[in-house]
Amino acid sequence: VRVSFASGFDSRALLAVLEKDRADVLAYSFGIPGSLNVSIPLQIGERLGISYQPIYLDGEYEGAFDDYAFRAVSLSDCLSTVERANYPYAFEKLADFSPVVITGLFGSELLRTFQNVGHIVSANLARMNLAADPLAELRRIIAAPEAAGYFALRLLRQAAEEVEADVSAALVQRFGDMPPDRRFYMFLLTEGLRKYFGAEVHMERPYGTNRFPFLDDEFVDFLFRAPFAGVYSRTLRPTVGNRFRSQYFYAYIIRKYRPELLKAPTDHGHSPGDVLSPVALLRIGPKYVYKRWKRQRMGYREFKTEEWTEGFYNRHLFSKSIPKSLFSSTMEEDFRSGAWKARRMDFARAASFKLWLETIGMEVG
Repeated sequence: VRVSFASGFDSRALLAVLEKDRADVLAYSFGIPGSLNVSIPLQIGERLGISYQPIYLDGEYEGAFDDYAFRAVSLSDCLSTVERANYPYAFEKLADFSPVVITGLFGSELLRTFQNVGHIVSANLARMNLAADPLAELRRIIAAPEAAGYFALRLLRQAAEEVEADVSAALVQRFGDMPPDRRFYMFLLTEGLRKYFGAEVHMERPYGTNRFPFLDDEFVDFLFRAPFAGVYSRTLRPTVGNRFRSQYFYAYIIRKYRPELLKAPTDHGHSPGDVLSPVALLRIGPKYVYKRWKRQRMGYREFKTEEWTEGFYNRHLFSKSIPKSLFSSTMEEDFRSGAWKARRMDFARAASFKLWLETIGMEVG
């Protein structure tokens, strides 16, 4: 099996519970040379005898970026964006080792405090879920000119009734009597995660079968019995306690099954072993603050997404005119001015959608 092994807690817990001979396991992660996402697992692998192959997103990757960006969009049926070109790139490089890949670790987006608002899940979606009146919040989102963003405002208004009906059925009628944070997680379980994970699974199909996540009955039952799980935490502004309790669960799993993984530091500066210390916060706090300070001082980056995508957009996105019936002029204006970098994910979704329509040969005028 191929196993995702990055610099955080999740993949260590995955390696801890994986019952396989070491010769049958190839761990991997991707990042630019020198990034923690690659350097930390590389050090752990050498020290503990874990077979590990770094996937460097270097000049070779940049040279092949256009090809894999189109693959990310077309293979996922546009559930994903060009920004995830590194997934098919990495999966193809390791395909000869095994047809089975294990990623995603037992639903960490659900077991831990949700940390992807504004990236995987849009901030608008989160605000709508947590609003006292979700439908009123949805109407404000659709009506606001700035919320229309890169799509034609007229198009959004035409679809508003249908969208409101869908949201009402999926959110208000099913989960309307729940507290806002619980409602958010139930929406993720029933609607959001199949699209989030579906994008990755679809994208990886030609290169291997992804065995995670396994959202079966036992997992969901465990999720709602675990007091540290994300469903019981504050979604947008989690407390220190919220974050700490979920990390403790992972550290306990590592200690129980592979304690040799406890000591190595993570990308946050502290190690899983620090979490199990009697004075955990006193050990974690200074290391975490120092790591953040060092990153800011040195301008640390894990990926170079803007550089990879900017050239791609220049070469392909505006080679054909953008239909005014579907897209607004804001897309090209933001790109030419550089404003798109401040709204990178919104821009990537709209740009990928346009390119996907052209890839499948649809007339979008």
